[in-house]
Amino acid sequence: MNKPIRNVLLTLIALVAATAVHAQYKAPSEYFPKNRPIPNAPGGRPASPTQPPAALQQAKFKDVTLSSQFYFQVDTNRAHPWVKISVTTAKNNKSGATQVIHGETPVQK
Repeated sequence: MNKPIRNVLLTLIALVAATAVHAQYKAPSEYFPKNRPIPNAPGGRPASPTQPPAALQQAKFKDVTLSSQFYFQVDTNRAHPWVKISVTTAKNNKSGATQVIHGETPVQK
């Protein structure tokens, strides 16, 4: 008597779990419907850019003025400020280190 009840409970648990997993699925047509209008496009055609975006000029170490603060390109969160002390050298404000830097090195002002 105990065995049939356990089998019924296991079957119910399996059905509930399978239903919950199946409910999470979306078909690709629901993610990317075919009848969706294309924004900013007259006649349903994709809009082409009128002008290519201008390339941003990267600042270089040689362009930084003396005694001004800058950051290296890889320092995206600006945690290590540097100060240009001569044409070829800069000093790190955090560690106090002085380093020779090539003039073509990209920097952030």
